[in-house]
Amino acid sequence: MKNYFEVSNNKNPFVCKYENKEFNLCIKQITYLGHPHDIFKKRIQIPKEWQSFLKKENTLLAGLYTYKKNNIFVFFDTEK
Repeated sequence: MKNYFEVSNNKNPFVCKYENKEFNLCIKQITYLGHPHDIFKKRIQIPKEWQSFLKKENTLLAGLYTYKKNNIFVFFDTEK
């Protein structure tokens, strides 16, 4: 992340700056739902402490999924 953004803290959720615009970035691992679900069913678990944080303006919720050494980022709508 530090290669792409100016990060002002080392704790998730991160406070980042890009092109002089500040935003909050929450990142969680995307995981498989488990048996008996289909292999394509995935989930993200959001900590209760993030509930109020995600309602703030300029906040992004990103999920990270790694597949065959490829990192895939998914951005979620924080209003839903």
